[in-house]
Amino acid sequence: MFANNLKFLIEKKSGGGFLKYTKILIITEVYTFGGLETHFYGKILHLTRLGYKVFLVTGSTFLKENLPVDYCEKIYTDFNFSSHNTSQNIVEATQQLVKIIEEENIELVDAHPFFSVIPAFFSAALTQTPFVYTLHGPASLFEGYGQLAEWFVKNLLLPNASLVNNVSEETYSQAKLHVPANQTKVFRNAVDISVFHSTGKIQNDEFRCCLVSRLDYAKVVGIKEFLSLAASSGIPVVDIYGDGPERDNLSLWISENINNSEIAVNLKGISFALQGVYEEYSVVAGMGRVVLEAASMNKPVILVGYDGVKGLLSQELLERASHTNFSGRGLPNIDGLGLKHQLENLSLDIQPYLLSSWIEKNASESQVWRSFSDQIQLLSYQSSELVLDIYSCFVNQKSDIAFTADVELFANIEKVLCSAKYMDTTACKLWGLFEQKAFEGRWLYKLNNAELVITGHFDKVYSHFKEHLAEQYTIVDAEKDRQISEASEEIQRLQLLLLEKEKLLHENAFNFTQLEEKVEQLGKERDEAQSHLLEKERKLSEQFQQLDDLNLQLASASQKVEKVDLKLNHQVEVNKLLEKGLELAKLASISKEERIFELNQKIGVFYAQNSENKHKTKEREQLISDLKNQVSKLKVDNEWYKATFLDRSIWGVIKEKAFGPALKK
Repeated sequence: MFANNLKFLIEKKSGGGFLKYTKILIITEVYTFGGLETHFYGKILHLTRLGYKVFLVTGSTFLKENLPVDYCEKIYTDFNFSSHNTSQNIVEATQQLVKIIEEENIELVDAHPFFSVIPAFFSAALTQTPFVYTLHGPASLFEGYGQLAEWFVKNLLLPNASLVNNVSEETYSQAKLHVPANQTKVFRNAVDISVFHSTGKIQNDEFRCCLVSRLDYAKVVGIKEFLSLAASSGIPVVDIYGDGPERDNLSLWISENINNSEIAVNLKGISFALQGVYEEYSVVAGMGRVVLEAASMNKPVILVGYDGVKGLLSQELLERASHTNFSGRGLPNIDGLGLKHQLENLSLDIQPYLLSSWIEKNASESQVWRSFSDQIQLLSYQSSELVLDIYSCFVNQKSDIAFTADVELFANIEKVLCSAKYMDTTACKLWGLFEQKAFEGRWLYKLNNAELVITGHFDKVYSHFKEHLAEQYTIVDAEKDRQISEASEEIQRLQLLLLEKEKLLHENAFNFTQLEEKVEQLGKERDEAQSHLLEKERKLSEQFQQLDDLNLQLASASQKVEKVDLKLNHQVEVNKLLEKGLELAKLASISKEERIFELNQKIGVFYAQNSENKHKTKEREQLISDLKNQVSKLKVDNEWYKATFLDRSIWGVIKEKAFGPALKK
C-alpha cells in the first residue's frame, strides 16, 4: 500500500563535521506571526547555514508574507490539520505527507503542535523516517484536548519519537515521565544576537513603553492587567505591537477603561522589524521571545504573563522565568505599587536590568541550533508495530465524527491494545488508566448510538420539513415577486410623477429667474426715471427761480414804464403848453423868431427822444409779454409733472410692464 522508503545517505561537509541527515521536513498546524513563527524562522535560517535543506508544511492558517520563502527548498500550505478531523481526514493528511517524504527524500520529520503532529507521526512511521517532536509548552502534551488525543501523544507518540525537544525545563520535566532520558533534550528558544543587539541609543524624550504580543484570548488577560498597572504606575505611553482575534475587544476595553486616564495606549498592529521598534522605547513588555529579543538589546523588560504582571526582570528573575519559557507560569504577580517601585529603582540604576550578557551566554541561536544539529545527526528511526496497528484503526474507521469523540475508534484501539500481541506492553497498561478517565466516554458511546437512531428519525422528519419549507418558500417567493412587481410599477409611476414635478419646478424656477431679471431691469429703469425726475425738478426749480427773477425784473420794468409814461404825459402837456406858447409868441411878436427857432430845435430833439423812448417801451412790453408766456408754460408743465408723477414712478412702470395699459386706465 505504501511505497518503501529508500534512504540515501548524503554526507555533506559543514562546520568541521559531516551531516548524516540533510533534508528536514518541518510540519506545523499554523504559520502566522508571533513567537512560534520566530522560532521556526531562526531554526530554518541557521540549519540552512549549516548545510541542511529545509522543507515546510503548514495548515490552512498561515500568513503568506511571513513565510520563510528565501530559506526553504519548498513550502506546502493549506493542509487539513483541524482539531475536528475525522479518522479519514487524518489518513488523507498522512498520505499527503508520505508523498512529500518519498518524493523529496526527506530524512527527518520535525513536528510541532497541535493536531498536525498526528499525521506527521504516522507519515514518519510509514516511511521509517526519524521523528522529532517539539514541546513548546504544557499544552503541547494535549492535556484538555480529549482523552484519546492525550493518550495518543503521551503513550504512543512520545515513547516512539526519535527525539522529544523541549524549549524549557518545564516541559522537559513532564516529558521525562513518558520518554527515556536519552530521547528528550532541552533546546531553548533563542535569539539571533547579531540582529538583536544593543545600539547604545539613549532615550532623551519621555518615558515610553511598548508591549509586543499576539492578541489572543489566552494572552489578553495579562495585557489588560498590565495596562491597568501601567496607568497607576505613571507610565505615560504604551504602544501595543501585534494582532489577533481579540484586537477589537481589547480596543473596546481600552477605550472604556484606560484612555480616559493619564496614560495613552495605542494599537500599532503587526511589525516584522521589531529590532527597530525596541530601540525607540525606554522599556519593553511581553513574554516568551519578546523577553529574549528585548533583553538581547539591553532593553529593560517587564514580564507580562498569562494571568498577570510578573515584574521588571533582573537576572535572578530572568533565570527563574526561563524554566517556563518566559511565560510567567509559577511566578507571583505584582500590583501597581510594586511596579511603580521597580520603575523608580530603574530610574536610579539601570545596570541590574541590562541582561544582554545572559542572553549571549544562554540563548544564542547560533549555539542552540548547532547543538540541535549535532543531536539530530545521532538519531535513528524508532520502529514500532503498535504505531502501524493503531494507524490501521484510523484507516478502517469510516465514521464522520471527529476522531477525539469517535467511540467506535476508541473501541477498535482497545481491541488492538488488549490483544495477546500487546497485552503486556506499557501502552496497554496505560490504556487501562485511560479507560478510567474515559468512563464518561462509554456513556458517550451509548449516547452516540442513541443519537444515531434519533438522528435517523430526525433526518426523515427534517427531510419532510425541508420539502414543506421549500413549498412554502416557493409560495412566499411568488407572492414576494408579485409584491415586488407591484412595488416596481408604483415606483415607476412615482418616478414619472417626480420627473413631471421636477420639470414644472424647473419651468417655475426659469420663470422666476426671468421675473427677477425683469424686476431688476425695472429697478434700474425706476432709478433712471427717479434720477431724470430729480433732474427735471431741479431744472423746474431753476426755471421757477428765473421766473421769480423775471417777475422782479418785470415789476421793475413796469415801474420804469409807468415813470416813462408819466414823463411822456407830462411832456405831452408841456408840448401842448409850448404849442399854446408858440401861438401866443406868434401873436405877441414876430421878432422873436430866433427864440422860436431855438425852441423848435429843442422840441425836435425832445420829440426824437420821445420817439426813441416809445420804441424802447414797446420792446420792453414785448419782452414782458414773452416772459409772461414762458411763465404760463412753466406753470402748465409743473401742473403736468405733478399730475403724472405717480404714473411715471417705478410702481407705475412695473404695473404698466406687468399688466399693460388697460389696468392703468
